[in-house]
Amino acid sequence: MTAPRRGRHWFAAGFVGATALAGCEPYQPLPLDTASVEHALAPPAAERLAVAAESIAHPILRPVTLDLSDGLSEDEASVLAVLVNPSLRGLRDERALADAQVLEAGMIPNPQLSVDADPVLSPRSSGTAFGWTVGVNWDLAELVSRGAREDSASQHRRSVDLDVAWQEWQAALDAKRAVRRLRSLDAQIVLAQQAERELADEVKIVRQPGARPRFSEREAAAAELAHNDAVERVVELRNDAEEQRLELNRALGFPPDASMALQPVADTDPGPVPDLAGILTNLDQRRLDLLALRLGYQSADDTLRAEILAQFPKLNVGLSPSRDTERTVSLGVGLNVDLPIFDRNQAAIATATATRRQLFDQYVDRLFQARADVAKLLAQVRGLGERIATARAALPSLEKVVRTYQIGVRDEEVDVLSYYQARTDLTAKRIEILDLEDQQAEARSGLELAGGLYDLTLTAGDAAGQRSAADPPETEHE
Repeated sequence: MTAPRRGRHWFAAGFVGATALAGCEPYQPLPLDTASVEHALAPPAAERLAVAAESIAHPILRPVTLDLSDGLSEDEASVLAVLVNPSLRGLRDERALADAQVLEAGMIPNPQLSVDADPVLSPRSSGTAFGWTVGVNWDLAELVSRGAREDSASQHRRSVDLDVAWQEWQAALDAKRAVRRLRSLDAQIVLAQQAERELADEVKIVRQPGARPRFSEREAAAAELAHNDAVERVVELRNDAEEQRLELNRALGFPPDASMALQPVADTDPGPVPDLAGILTNLDQRRLDLLALRLGYQSADDTLRAEILAQFPKLNVGLSPSRDTERTVSLGVGLNVDLPIFDRNQAAIATATATRRQLFDQYVDRLFQARADVAKLLAQVRGLGERIATARAALPSLEKVVRTYQIGVRDEEVDVLSYYQARTDLTAKRIEILDLEDQQAEARSGLELAGGLYDLTLTAGDAAGQRSAADPPETEHE
């Protein structure tokens, strides 16, 4: 009868092991080969992008109706960058890591099962039997700090959400700036090409055989020199535009050879700029990075609380039913308690305390830097606005000078060199205005980022209509 009992014991142990293994996760391969990488780099289909753009949920970004048939707009570019740019995928993977930490913090420690066998080898008698001992032990120490560790992991998960949303917002602004800069360069190219064509016509006139008595060789050479300068400017602007087009593709997450038209925008006033107090009001409730740091600080505070709880003595309880070879069955009860003589979790508590203090100081510094950035960028926006107004005020005078010199050259009353210089100054001033407008738009974009605003026309009070940045973002992009 001994053998059947022994078989039942080993069967029970095998059943327990099989039951434990039944809940294990299977291995899922993720090959890193050329086909997989190229598939990941390929932009999603237009239909999927359109659906995702209309359903995107972000603390700052707004859903858009994606229609590239009329050209790419700044808002469309910002959403496309968030949906497509592969540099954001690695950041979003941090959410999965944070989820794993939340899962780990909430896990209850497994009890430990031990089985000991005590077979009778010799001498055998009718009064002996197969002896065994089964032990079940459970470490209760982790349960003491489990709640605090769960709170810490949850706060860290929310902090990661906001940090990812902050990075997405910066990528969106980079795409908007790339569109704006490329549109400005296209406009500058149009002006430069117009000036180049007009100067080319002037060269033909002064180089006509019948024009020699009227124009000197010096004046003809000056016309050719002015035309060559105009050609160089066109070439330089085209090169800048091509580099900017590649930068736009990179910001969007599109391949380098992708090309798309830009949506034309009418010349409109960018709108008033709120004052410094208006932007700084509730700044710490709008800036996603500040909110992420605040949640990170709360996570560190919960970690410190967990480490303080973990300094109490570790407790392990267990039950050990057994039967000896004389068929005597007994039940043992065990209790193990650490004596906190040397290790009282001092190192972990000191680390958690220093981490919490570091995050506190980082938050204070980031808030200080944010306020300073807002003030600096606001001054840049206003200063560039004054320079644009001054440059625009000078345009009518330059245009009048060019018209007057043109008439004077025709009547042989004005030196041709002066006329060409006036034309060059006029073209340069027009291009300068476009460049200043681009710089101001860049500063406004930086001010929107620093102020945590989707649009500068939203003051602190109007920003109530903006999605609350304190809410965890719901952006989930493939």
